[in-house]
Amino acid sequence: MPSLPHIFFIGVGNMGHPMAANLLKAGHPLTVFDISPDKAQDLLAQGAHWASSLHHGVAACDVVMASLPGPAQVQTVMLGEAQG
Repeated sequence: MPSLPHIFFIGVGNMGHPMAANLLKAGHPLTVFDISPDKAQDLLAQGAHWASSLHHGVAACDVVMASLPGPAQVQTVMLGEAQG
């Protein structure tokens, strides 16, 4: 049986947190990032890994998922310094 893809999950707030928790429960290797690291503490205790930056999170994963408040935040995260 093939191994599950390693997922990088950006944004573990009100919506992202339960989604990330379900991915962990399903056995996915999971790396998380949020601008508020305290939101991820219980996910880390359950086996998730913390990404020190978006760059580091993306580099080590097969799939990137994001749960962010709105279009402006998605644009900032996905385009970073390339905006403008």
